[in-house]
Amino acid sequence: MTMVIRLLYLSLLANLFLLRPTTCFISPIITSCTAATTSGSLPLLTSQRWQITNMSSSSSSSQWNESPTSTSEEQTLAKSLSIWPLDTYNVNLLNEVRHKQYTNPNPPLPIYDLVVIGAGAGGLVSSRQAARRGAKSCMISAELAGGDCLNAGCVPSKALLRCAKLVREAKKIVVQDNEYGISVTNSGKTSDDDANQMNVSVDFPKIMERMRKLRAHIAPVDGHARGDSLGTQTFQGRGVFTSPSTIEVVEHGQQLGAESNPILHFRKAVIATGGRPFVPDNIPGLKEAPYTTNLSLF
Repeated sequence: MTMVIRLLYLSLLANLFLLRPTTCFISPIITSCTAATTSGSLPLLTSQRWQITNMSSSSSSSQWNESPTSTSEEQTLAKSLSIWPLDTYNVNLLNEVRHKQYTNPNPPLPIYDLVVIGAGAGGLVSSRQAARRGAKSCMISAELAGGDCLNAGCVPSKALLRCAKLVREAKKIVVQDNEYGISVTNSGKTSDDDANQMNVSVDFPKIMERMRKLRAHIAPVDGHARGDSLGTQTFQGRGVFTSPSTIEVVEHGQQLGAESNPILHFRKAVIATGGRPFVPDNIPGLKEAPYTTNLSLF
């Protein structure tokens, strides 16, 4: 993934100097950029750093609520985003990366040097790095900012791996006469019988609670407010190309073509929408069997 992001970034920098609107695609396999055909050309991005003014996204003060005070609508939306339960940690996460009520920047800028569809690793890096270098950029987030890495991949999986490693190490040291020279005693009892009865137990709900705590702690790095501070706007909704140089942001609860949907004009665009777990439908019994994907686990 790191190599893919680097390739995306290099191709993006190269294409910032093309005359025609360009769309960059990022996938787990390959990164490529194609120029969109238009009847004319747009001005080049100036080399002078653009002074960012009036770009902060405004968000509603309405916050997610913890269970049991959360509404049925909140619970349904949280489950559809694969974020559950609505405890303190998950509420803090959602308040950073998926505002319950969000006011998109209005009006949008007349034209963006870069519009990014997708708020995962590729979208965050490309939109923010472009803004840091003076480009007028924005990012469209359909679900959870931070994408797979923060919410259902890198961060939560490493939290579980850390606990698994600790369990393995703990099991080694409770063994009598282990090779490490470490012994464990039980409240001053040092008899062989007491030592032999010691074991390592796992509280999986507690492990998952720790994972949610760590994820919520890291979330502000990928949150909307952080993007604002770096000079890139964030739109919540689904990005749809309506021409070679325009994207409509279909806001949540709206239909394509709704008058309230923002229309973004761009010079360059990046598609960084990531992927989802694929469950094969040609394996007999799989649908009836209990199986887990990273989305359902985390």
